[in-house]
Amino acid sequence: MSEPERRALILQLRTGTSDAEQRATTLAIITVGMTPFQIGKLIEPGKALPVGDPSQEVLMVIHACKREMIEKECASLIEPPARF
Repeated sequence: MSEPERRALILQLRTGTSDAEQRATTLAIITVGMTPFQIGKLIEPGKALPVGDPSQEVLMVIHACKREMIEKECASLIEPPARF
């Protein structure tokens, strides 16, 4: 997300607060690299999480691929930890 997009999202989340403009500007700068979900959790930590994490399956596939690559590169000489 670009800084203006992050600022707009944060401003939307902070709507109705007295310091929304100032906080949106500041937080847009320091949230570089964060996803909208992560920004939402930062701004509204009490908000309930979705039931399932759609990225969890992707992370599991990446973990399995990393493990396989390490094992192939090391010719099974080392055993990588169960979790990176």
